[in-house]
Amino acid sequence: ISTDHLLPRLLSALGSLQGHHLDSLSILDRVNHERWRDSGQSPGLTFGHLKMVLLWASVLFPRPEDWAELQGAVYRLLVVLLCCLATRNLPHFLHPEWNLLQDAGLDLHVLCQHVEHFASQPEVSLRIHVTHLGRSPPPRIDNGVKALLQLPASDPSHWATAYFDVLLDKFHVFNIQDTDRISAMQSIFRKTKTLGGEDS
Repeated sequence: ISTDHLLPRLLSALGSLQGHHLDSLSILDRVNHERWRDSGQSPGLTFGHLKMVLLWASVLFPRPEDWAELQGAVYRLLVVLLCCLATRNLPHFLHPEWNLLQDAGLDLHVLCQHVEHFASQPEVSLRIHVTHLGRSPPPRIDNGVKALLQLPASDPSHWATAYFDVLLDKFHVFNIQDTDRISAMQSIFRKTKTLGGEDS
């Protein structure tokens, strides 16, 4: 079975699961088209890029609780996307050695700024979805978070759930009760604490 046939099947399987997997993809696709690409007038991320981000997020965040709330689901895609843009590498889900951002002709610095702004102020872009955002606004992205986003470039072992859980915690959307996962996240957090600034 070719890659072209496998990816739609994987996305269809995600759609059959409980949670906001495809809802979060739909929201990011809309924001990407309307805000980051000026209603399609500017070059930028494709729907294919975002689908790949969702597939990685579904593996990195495997528990139903990860996708139970729309805000948390969107942020699971966002932290993966931010990391990919910061490290300039979005691995193909079925062929991780392929970097989908390489030779794509994209201004990754500008793209990263767009995504960072959305992650810090999602209500500005979402407008009608503001009621879904939860009670407390997400924090600004500081230098500590930016340093964290760079870690997988120097150490690929950080491409793991515990690392991304640390990022979720930075955005106040880590809501998992599993003790093993909390312990793994805290272990990574201790190792990276010096990068996180005073508000870690």
